[in-house]
Amino acid sequence: MSPLRLLPAILLLLGLAPAPLGAQDATVAVGGYEDGAVRELQRLLARGTYRVLDRDTVLPPTFVHAGDLVVLRADVRLEGTVQGAVAVIDGVLFLRPGSVVAGRIVSLRGEVLPSAHARHGEVLEARAADVRVSRDGSVYQVLTIAPPRQPALVLPGVVGLGMPTYDRVNGASLSGSAEWRILRERRGPTLTPWVAYRSARGELDGGARLRLPLPGGLSAEARAERTTPTNDAWINSTLSNTLFALFAGRDYRNYYASERAQLALLQPDTAVLIAGERALTGRLVLHASRDRSLRATQPWSLFRADSAWRENPPIDEGEIVSAGVGAHLRWQGQTSQFEGDAFVEQGLAGAGDFEFSQATLGGSYTMAGLRQQQLTVSARALLPFGGGSVPRQRWGILGGTGTLPTFAIGSLRGDHLVFVESVFLQPLPWLRLPLSRDPASLQLTHAVGSAWAGDETPDWEQNLGAGLTWSFFEAQVFVDPARRPLEPTFSLGLLLPF
Repeated sequence: MSPLRLLPAILLLLGLAPAPLGAQDATVAVGGYEDGAVRELQRLLARGTYRVLDRDTVLPPTFVHAGDLVVLRADVRLEGTVQGAVAVIDGVLFLRPGSVVAGRIVSLRGEVLPSAHARHGEVLEARAADVRVSRDGSVYQVLTIAPPRQPALVLPGVVGLGMPTYDRVNGASLSGSAEWRILRERRGPTLTPWVAYRSARGELDGGARLRLPLPGGLSAEARAERTTPTNDAWINSTLSNTLFALFAGRDYRNYYASERAQLALLQPDTAVLIAGERALTGRLVLHASRDRSLRATQPWSLFRADSAWRENPPIDEGEIVSAGVGAHLRWQGQTSQFEGDAFVEQGLAGAGDFEFSQATLGGSYTMAGLRQQQLTVSARALLPFGGGSVPRQRWGILGGTGTLPTFAIGSLRGDHLVFVESVFLQPLPWLRLPLSRDPASLQLTHAVGSAWAGDETPDWEQNLGAGLTWSFFEAQVFVDPARRPLEPTFSLGLLLPF
């Protein structure tokens, strides 16, 4: 076959090949509004070692560039190494696993999607409201438009009002807050004062939080407040617990009063994960509090107005001074995912009234099966270690909807807690309920665990459940297989995204 007859095929293959590295002889000039990110871009351009990528491009693992890169109105997937910095102007930069950017990444109305297995420098985002790009020959002119002036005072929620809550200690709680953006920047330092009125106690809680962004994506947080903490928020969401208390007189939490101050160094989790990746972040916390017991009041309940609310157990009143370290892990697989958290707190007897060591662990693993089946295994644990007695305001509870429905709410309590729940879901396409777009699912549940104090021997309890779940709630029948005769317990749960 003659070379001329091969020419159309060659041209076709060239058209289907990955885009080249862009206009290598193009230059970029930036003007208009300036901030720290724009000035960093100007320094990058002044070095004169940059390459412009203005077409969708894949840079393979073998790609190594000794200078800087400018991604301009293009989607670029970096799998190799950039030994300098990268600027993203009205484009997208995907950092694939194994990629390296030795310097900073500057974003002007661009999008940077990092991988947990990629290495890169600090990401600087310009606050420009808009970026206008024009081309004159081989020169790209980039004009940055100043953002509108940010308000100094922001009222979250509905004019600063939070979601009302209801429980057997506080009755109705009405809260409000405001956010003061000290430098009028959305990502800058903020001061957030808040106040809450507790109707059953006729008292006010309140406090303030100061958050400061730090280099490297870290943030520092200081807060001082008088509040009503609980260790049991993991059992049911705040909205779900409020509805159960208000309508059925069932409160799945214990409470105490605390005047406390905290200092924390936080590492936010912002990584976008793909299959096979993980993200690990940490936090350090210094804590000081003066805690006291609260008694249960007798607030009104819609369907159990004449019932007595269960007792709110007393705590070990006194001062706690402690230091803590925590870690948060996320992992993404092809058809499964895991999210877990661990926190270790050490009480300092020389500074407070209690010396103790306690680990709080929690996690959830979800796996998809055939025919849209789903298996979720969740776990929670409180584990004291070393010497010293853990104060009762650090204890946990089991029992009732959300943990072991055949047991009374909070009937298992202690400084040790172990709970594992397995939930299997099988969608039923033929079963659709009114006002629901999604079909119902068969739900099978197995829960096992116990809570105990000190050196007690735990009584391990388990529940088996079967029922239906759909849209925003689930209905199941639970039994304790160790009881004879079996005594079925009906459980209604709320599946709310709050």
